Amino acid sequence: MKTVYVSIGNTPPYDKLSQKEWINFVNEVALYVTVNANRVLGKWYSEPTSAYVNACFGFRIHEVNVEGMKKELARIARKFQQDTIAWAEAMVEFIKPEDE
Repeated sequence: MKTVYVSIGNTPPYDKLSQKEWINFVNEVALYVTVNANRVLGKWYSEPTSAYVNACFGFRIHEVNVEGMKKELARIARKFQQDTIAWAEAMVEFIKPEDE
């Protein structure tokens, strides 16, 4: 399993998407992640008063599904005239407290 964070944005000076288009883009990415991830870890959104308009989705996915998911996210990005979607794979290390 991989831990992945997908980030999307509509940040100035680009502002390619209207508010309604941005909502549709966010909802489509969120739905795709929710349906296709093995486990959704969280969904985060920029502050309403921020100049930066972003959303981030954290999830776990089996390695065999990575390329298919990237391909579909690229299709969604293209549909909403976005140049990119950020895909970040996290290295997860569990730290255990030592017995004293």
